[in-house]
Amino acid sequence: MIGGSSVLSRPGGNSPPDRQAPGGQTFFSSAPREDHGRSRTNTTTRIRALSRSGELEERARRAHEVLRNCVVCPPQECRVNRIEDEEGFCRTGLLPRVSSYSSHFGEEPPLVGRNGSGTIFFAGCNMRCEFCQNYEISQCGGVGYAVSCEDLAGIMLRLQERGCHNINFVSPSHVVPQILRAVALAASQGLTVPLVYNSGGYDSVETLRLLDGVIDIYMPDAKYGRDDVALELSHAPPVTPAACRLQ
Repeated sequence: MIGGSSVLSRPGGNSPPDRQAPGGQTFFSSAPREDHGRSRTNTTTRIRALSRSGELEERARRAHEVLRNCVVCPPQECRVNRIEDEEGFCRTGLLPRVSSYSSHFGEEPPLVGRNGSGTIFFAGCNMRCEFCQNYEISQCGGVGYAVSCEDLAGIMLRLQERGCHNINFVSPSHVVPQILRAVALAASQGLTVPLVYNSGGYDSVETLRLLDGVIDIYMPDAKYGRDDVALELSHAPPVTPAACRLQ
């Protein structure tokens, strides 16, 4: 529970079925890697420390409060009340929507290893890229399955049990509060693999600070160097100053 409320834990339906990533194809790496035991140990130690100190729960609580007048995403700042399940630009209310999750072999070889990257594709997005290859997932409302934070934690643990070398959050920017809560739950139940934040690069510095020490690998797509092009092709308000600050 967060702040004495169970709103982020409201039952949101069953976990989505395990299935392939968008496109229906599975790719296999020609250069398998060994399991990175050291990374797993570092992840376990760090998240357990955050959990024991109460810091992880506090970050989840603070992130949850942002949903009340939502400014999770940068300049979009819709200011809708997602706690009451209102939807803004990202077309996501209180509960995250998961399109699919699987052992994915189409990521970079260091992430894939022998058993694949435990990829979780979130529906919705804080951008509207004209060239998006997964637009059915990112831009069409009602796609995927609404899941509670308990369900999301269970998905992470299931992928770990399958032998995935990491948990890879794809298009996570608009559901960071829910991810933080789910990670806290999963960590208390034995989650140890590294966490990957695979975003479109349109993240606020404030949101990224909440993830500091929780996420192991960041994979932002820095698409633009000019705001006018970003607005035309991704319907994204000014992005370059934030991108420059993160370099």
